[in-house]
Amino acid sequence: MIALAGSHAAPALAEAAPALAHPAPTLALRVRERPAGYGPESDSAPIPHVDPRAEVDALEELEEEIAVLAAHIHAATHRLLVLVAEYDRRRGWELGGHRSCAHGLAFRTGIDLGAAREKVRAARALAGL
Repeated sequence: MIALAGSHAAPALAEAAPALAHPAPTLALRVRERPAGYGPESDSAPIPHVDPRAEVDALEELEEEIAVLAAHIHAATHRLLVLVAEYDRRRGWELGGHRSCAHGLAFRTGIDLGAAREKVRAARALAGL
């Protein structure tokens, strides 16, 4: 019989079921050496000179591409919300046997249910404008 009360519970359990007694986990810490050529004391070749104007032009081009992509994302999000509002208004989610528009949206698109609820809320607000 195994004693489960008092300070003798753990040894009694270990004797009765040795497979359940696990050694305490150990923590090993590894320290890496700094790789050769890393940091200010490296002997690597100096960084080649870059024309500052060329760097500015490249960064402006990158910034423009980010702005254009963001505009496309905003336009697509608007279109998505318009479609969700129409789907909700026409109760299309009932065809799939879903509890709500958000449940249907989450199921069909794979987004989190909370995010789907937020999209439905935003879609309804947009339709009311």
